Amino acid sequence: MFNGICFMIDGKMCVCASNNEMLCRVGPVYIEALEIHGIRGMIRNGRALKDYIFVSPELLNNNTNFNYWIDTALAFNKFARSSKKPKKKL
Repeated sequence: MFNGICFMIDGKMCVCASNNEMLCRVGPVYIEALEIHGIRGMIRNGRALKDYIFVSPELLNNNTNFNYWIDTALAFNKFARSSKKPKKKL
């Protein structure tokens, strides 16, 4: 679905690393993040998904920048809702 390796924390998607960018679930700060060059929103089935952003490699070029986006995703993870699990059939 996300075309990379996803890292789950407490059953919730936190970050997903792919060959050319990183998907981060950052919560409400995604609105401000979209104004940064090198950040784009996630579109699925023609609809923008809130809370998710793609971070370009240019913004991950050093430990400070990389850690900022990881820390932002981890901070939101505490408040994020997990996906509903399908009910088991008896």
